[in-house]
Amino acid sequence: MRDELEKSRHNPHYELTSIPSTFSIPEQQPSIETNTLLQKQYQDIKDKLEQRINELHLKENECVTLKAKVDTYESKEKDLQHYISILKESILIKDQQVNMIQSEINDLRTRLKEKDSIIEKKNSKIQSTRLDRQQCEYDLQESKQQLDIRDRKINVLNRKIENLEEQLRDKSTQIALTRAKLTAVTTTASTINVQQQTSITTNTLVSNLETTIGEKERLIEKLREQKHTLDIEHQEEIEQLQKTLNDTRLKLEQKEKDYYEGQNHIIELNEQINNAKSLLQRREIHIQTLEQQIINLKQIKIDSSDTTKLEYENRSLQDRLSSYELERTEMKREIEWMQQEFEQQKNLPLSTMNDSIEQEQQYELTLNKKQQRIEELEQAVRESLQITTEREYAMTQQKRKIKTLQNEIEHLRTENNEQSQIILQLQFELNERKRQYEQRLEEQIKHLDNAFISQQEKILAELSEKDSQIADLEMDRTSIGASNRANTIERLNTEKQQLHNQLKELTEIRMKIIQNHMASKQEYEDKEKLVSFSPRIYHLLLVEKIQDETSTSSVSRSLQEAFYCSSKVLTVSLHKYEAGFFPINSGGLDEIGETWGRGFNINVPLHHGINDDQYLSLFMRLLPKINSSFQPEVFVVQCGADTLFVDPMKSFNLTTKCIINCIEQIINSNKPTLLLGGGGYNIADTARLWTLITGICLNEKLDNDIPEHDYFSYYGPDFTLETWPGNRTNKNSQKYIDSLLDYIEHNQIDIMKHKICQ
Repeated sequence: MRDELEKSRHNPHYELTSIPSTFSIPEQQPSIETNTLLQKQYQDIKDKLEQRINELHLKENECVTLKAKVDTYESKEKDLQHYISILKESILIKDQQVNMIQSEINDLRTRLKEKDSIIEKKNSKIQSTRLDRQQCEYDLQESKQQLDIRDRKINVLNRKIENLEEQLRDKSTQIALTRAKLTAVTTTASTINVQQQTSITTNTLVSNLETTIGEKERLIEKLREQKHTLDIEHQEEIEQLQKTLNDTRLKLEQKEKDYYEGQNHIIELNEQINNAKSLLQRREIHIQTLEQQIINLKQIKIDSSDTTKLEYENRSLQDRLSSYELERTEMKREIEWMQQEFEQQKNLPLSTMNDSIEQEQQYELTLNKKQQRIEELEQAVRESLQITTEREYAMTQQKRKIKTLQNEIEHLRTENNEQSQIILQLQFELNERKRQYEQRLEEQIKHLDNAFISQQEKILAELSEKDSQIADLEMDRTSIGASNRANTIERLNTEKQQLHNQLKELTEIRMKIIQNHMASKQEYEDKEKLVSFSPRIYHLLLVEKIQDETSTSSVSRSLQEAFYCSSKVLTVSLHKYEAGFFPINSGGLDEIGETWGRGFNINVPLHHGINDDQYLSLFMRLLPKINSSFQPEVFVVQCGADTLFVDPMKSFNLTTKCIINCIEQIINSNKPTLLLGGGGYNIADTARLWTLITGICLNEKLDNDIPEHDYFSYYGPDFTLETWPGNRTNKNSQKYIDSLLDYIEHNQIDIMKHKICQ
C-alpha cells in the first residue's frame, strides 16, 4: 500500500492537493470549530485518496485482462496461420494428386486406345489367319485329291509299262526266232529250192504280220465300242443323278413347306391355348364377381331381418289406428249427443246459448285436432305398408337373382372344368404332334443325308474312273491318233468338271438343309419362349439417377441388357451421351427395348454441363408421367455422385441439393424404395452426398457445418455438406430438353400404356 501511495504521489495525475495556508495549525491551541473543519478536510482528502486508489486497481485489472486477451488472440492468430499453411499444403498436395490422377487417367486412356487398336489388329490377324487356314485346308483337300489321282495314274502307268515290257519281250523272242530261221535259211541256200523256201518264209512272215495287224485293229474297234458303251452308261448315270437331284430338291422344298406349316400349326395351337387360358382367367374373374355378388346378397339377407322389425311396427301402428278409429266413433257419438242437446236448448235464454256456443267451439277444436291426428296416423300406416310391400318385392327379386346367379356360377364352373379338360387334351395332343413331327423330321433329314452321301460316293467313284481313263489315254500313244486322244481327254476333263460341280452342289444343298433345320429349330424354340413368357407379376421402376463415364460403360449397359426384353422392370437412365465421349456403348434415345420390353427402357441422353435448374425441372416433369403410365410398385435408385461439379469426370454442374431434391420426390411417392450407390471419384463430395441421403432415409435434418473429426481437412475450405454449383459451359438448351421429353412421351410412354392396357 505504501508503494502504491508513493507512486500515486509521484504520479502527476494523482497529485494531492496542498492544504491551504488558512488551515495551517497555529501555535495557540485551536478552537473547536477549527478542529472540526480540519477533521472534515482530512476526511474528504482521505476519501478522495481511497477512491483514486480503487480506480487505479480497476485500471490495473483491466490492463491485465487486456494483456491476457491480446496474448490469447496472438496465439489464436498463430494457430490460424499454422492451420492456413497446413491447408495450403494440403491443397497443393491435392492439386498434385489431381494432376497425377489426371495424367494417370490420360495415360490409361491412351493405353486403352492402344490396347483397343492392338485388339483390333489381332482380331483382323485372327480373321486373316482363319481365312488362310480355311484356304490352306481347302488347298490340302485339293492336293490330297490330286495326289490320289496321281497315285492312281502312276499305278495305271506302271501296269501299262509292265504290259509294254511283256510285249517287248515277246517281240524280242519273235525277232530271235526270225533270225534263227534266217540263219537256217542261209545255210540251206545252196540249192535252188533255197530261194523258193525263202520266198515262202517271207510270205509266211508277211501273212503273220497282217494277221497281227488285223487282230490289233479288232482290239482297237472293241475298245472303241467299250468306250462308246461306257460313255452311254455314264451319260445315263448323269441323267439319273440329275433326276434324283431334282427329286431330292422337290422333296426338300415339300419338307420345308411341311416343316413351316407344322411350325405355324404349333404356333396356332399355342395361341389357342393362350386364348383358352385368357378365357379361363376371365371366367375366373367373372366367378369371383359373382361370388362377391352372392356375399352382397347374403348381406341383404342379413338386412332382411330388419323387415320383421318393420312388420312389428306396422302391426303396432295398425293397433293404434284401430284404437283411434274407436275414439273417432266415440267422438261422433258425442257430437251427435251434443247436437241433440243443442236442439233441445234452442228455446233457452241467450246466456245459456252463449255458454253452449263456447262449449261447442271448444268441442269442434278438439274434434279437428283429433281428426288431424287420425289422418296423420292413417298416412303413416299407408307409408309403412308401402315400404313393407316394396321390401318384400325387393326380397323376392333378390332371391330370384341369387338363384339365377347360383345357376350361372354352376354353369360357368362346369364350362370352366370342360375348358380346362379341353386345354389339357389340346396340350397333350400338341406335345404328341410335336414329338411325332420332330421324330419324322429327324428321320427325313437322316434319310436325305444318307441319300446325299450315297450320291456323293457315286460321283467320287465316277471321278476316280474318269481319272483312270484319262491316265490310260495319256499313256497309250500307239493305238489311237493324237487328235482323237486329245479330244477324248478334253471330253473326259469336261465330264470330270461337271461331276465336280455336281459334287459341290450336293454338298452345298446338304449344308443348306442342315443349316435351315438348325435355324428353324432355334427360331421355333425362341418363339416358344416368347409365347410362354409370363405377364408382369409386379412393377419395378429402376431409376439410374446419375450416370457418367463408368456407369455408361459398365453399370448402365449391364442393367439395360439385363432388362432389355422385360416388361416387368422399367429402366430410366439419366446420363451423359454425346459425340467423342468415352465410352459410348449404349444409352441412345432410340434404345427403347425389344420384344416384351419394347417401350420399357427409357434413356435420357444429356449433353455436357447441365445445371441444377434444368436437371430438376426435367426430373420433376418426367417422374409424374412415369408414375401415371407405369404405376411402379418398387423404386430402385442408383445414386451416383459423378455428376457433381468437383468430380474428376468433369461432366455436369450439379450440386448435392439438386440430387437430394430428386430423391425426396421419389421418397414422397410413398412406395418401397431401395437406394444404391453409384459412381463418384471425389472422396469428399461422394461422402457429402451419401451422408445427406442417409439423413433423408433416417428422417433427420443434418447441420450444414461439418463437425471436426480425423478427416476434417478433406472438406476444406468451406467445411459444409452442401456443394457449390459449377461454371462449365452448358450445352443443353431448353429446346433440346423439351424435345427429349416429347420423344419419350409420344414414343415410349404411349407404347408402355398400350402394352399395360393389353
